[in-house]
Amino acid sequence: MALYKEIQDGFDRIEAEISIAGGVSSGKKRLYRPDGTYDSIMGKRDSNLRARELREAMYRPGAGTWFTAWFTVTAVGKLSTRFDYDNEPELGHFAAEAYRADFDEFPRTPENTPDWLAAILAGAPTRHDLAGRADGGGTAAR
Repeated sequence: MALYKEIQDGFDRIEAEISIAGGVSSGKKRLYRPDGTYDSIMGKRDSNLRARELREAMYRPGAGTWFTAWFTVTAVGKLSTRFDYDNEPELGHFAAEAYRADFDEFPRTPENTPDWLAAILAGAPTRHDLAGRADGGGTAAR
């Protein structure tokens, strides 16, 4: 696995979070030492490409695919994962166009389309749009 190759000497695991929508991605990676301290790293492009491939492979017609995934890989090769199919990503700033492109590529039935995504597809602003408003709209509840 690509993440395993990013574990450096002196670290016992790597944790990665990646959010993807419409070909746009945002992620963060941390290398953890045995004492719990960590270094944030940029990481290698290869692991992001593998995440995109995994996301595509996990698509189920009508049900969609995940928006955010979390991966933990230990120095001994143990992998744990978690996938979020339903919530708007906290990580990154995705424009409405990214969500529309994502929906075109990975369509969902109405019952599998989260309310926040249906609202964006109908023209509502995204978190990214709200964060840029002069009136502080970034704190508005959805």
